Amino acid sequence: MRDVRCSNRETVLNTERILSKHIPQREYDRAKTDRIIVNEMLSRSMSDTKWVRLLNTLSETIDPSLLISVQLVWDCEPRTMWIRDAQYNFDYYETSMEAMIGGIPSGWYDYKEIECVTFSGDDGLLLMLKEQIDAVGMFDLELSSSALRLYAYRRGASEATNNPMNPSGGSGVC
Repeated sequence: MRDVRCSNRETVLNTERILSKHIPQREYDRAKTDRIIVNEMLSRSMSDTKWVRLLNTLSETIDPSLLISVQLVWDCEPRTMWIRDAQYNFDYYETSMEAMIGGIPSGWYDYKEIECVTFSGDDGLLLMLKEQIDAVGMFDLELSSSALRLYAYRRGASEATNNPMNPSGGSGVC
């Protein structure tokens, strides 16, 4: 069965393609992201400042053996993310990052486009990573034996309960 969230996004994206001919591309992309956030009733728990503080810490301390994936609010598939050795004002900035997320389109991503980040690795590395993240501040984290998930958004009640991919009422991918 197809994820309802993905089919809703496709409908929004088809409408957006028509509108995109009338405004500059970057402005159009940001407006599209804003509409998805509102339409899917996403509740944001990460500010741009919080992203910068987190990336400052993780770029210096993250273990290179951890696999990092990111789910974007407008995409159905998770993507690879690179944090190790990233630098402020070179790879990431006040409101966005450049060339740190794989896939198409490549390039710039605003922090508000990130729904969640999942770190995969062994228990010991994940516990160390959680301690590092906790030292930065309060974050919406979920730890299992094989992954640590950091949520930038949580889904509204109606979206979560109507998602056939997650009958428990959770949020699916994120």
